[in-house]
Parts: sequence; C-alpha cells; structure tokens
Amino acid sequence: MYNDLHLHYVRTKVVNRALMEVADPAIYEQIRSDIESKYGGFKSLEDLKRWIHDLPEYYKKFGNALESFIINVLNPEHGIKKYCPSLEGDCKEVLEELGIGLDSVKIEVQDAVSGEMLEKCFLRVRGREYRFDKRCEIKIHIPSIIEVWREGYEVFSAEVTKPGDHIVKLSPCKIDVTVNVRDTLGSLTGALVRVSPAEFSGQAE
Repeated sequence: MYNDLHLHYVRTKVVNRALMEVADPAIYEQIRSDIESKYGGFKSLEDLKRWIHDLPEYYKKFGNALESFIINVLNPEHGIKKYCPSLEGDCKEVLEELGIGLDSVKIEVQDAVSGEMLEKCFLRVRGREYRFDKRCEIKIHIPSIIEVWREGYEVFSAEVTKPGDHIVKLSPCKIDVTVNVRDTLGSLTGALVRVSPAEFSGQAE
C-alpha cells in the first residue's frame, strides 16, 4: 500500500526535479498546472497512473523538448518506480509506446541448416508481436526475452542482453514421414532412403 508520503515523494523528488530541467516556461507551466487541475496533485495512485498514461499526449504536443523529462520521470532506476514499484509496468509500457529511452536491436532470421534468410517470421517481446521478412529492427528494454518463430520451424527463445545486431537461427521441425518405394510391378523391399542434411525418421515398404 502507498501512503501520502510515497506520492508526495513522487511529486517533489521525481516530477518537480525533472520539471526544473524543462527549459521552455510554457511547457513547465502547463505540466505543473495540469497536475493540479486534472490529476488532483497526485493525491491518489490512480491519478498518478492516469498521468503516466497521458504523457504520450504531451509528447505529441511538445515533441523532443519533452523527451528528457519523460525519461527522467519514468526511468526504472530513479523515477516513479523508486517510490511506487507497482507502477513499473505502466512506466515501461509508456516508454515502449513512445520508443524513447530504449535500445535498438536488429534481428536477422536464418534457416539453421541452410543459412538462408527466412521470410514470414514473427517476433514476440514483452507481449507485443511483430511480423517481418528476413530482418527487423525494434527498440526494447535491455535485457528482454524475445521469441522468434515461423511456420515449419521450432520456436526460438532467448534473452537479449545487449543492443545491436543479432542473428537467430531457426531449426526446422522434425516430422514423421512414411515412404512407399515402388516400381511398375509393385512395392520394393530393402530400399534405402537418404534425406540430407535433416534427420530422417520413417518407414519403408
């Protein structure tokens, strides 16, 4: 449970300090007055949560001039989370929505056997899914768990611990195959079946 002291610290030690670094007086005044008139001066956790999710509207209006302020108040280390840990998910969600304060990651998907780049791939990270061909670039928090998959291939899952380029190699799914070997007179016995380079599990008649 959070008491008035926690919310007071958010207002004075996080938001007000970040506001002091806003150079434009008009931006400073609008944010300060809106906190009082629209969000009850952060007297409740719900008011603070609403304000966090409304930050993208301010960003649309003021653009990059507000980027540093948003990063400071939503920062996982010394932002709102420090005094209200339950709002960590909300802070990360807004940062990801805006694409600021995140690390750029490039993913290239290859067939683990042939090395060929694959199309019609899917990527899931922090509950969001992306469809792409061969390669994609996204901005995420580091570290993050990613999942990559494609029809006919096994799902790849790993933790991304650094930004930059990453190559994902997908392994084809193993399937059971029944092979009937025949000539014009009927089925042949003792036939050999070679499947390369994939492993083969099957039945010859």
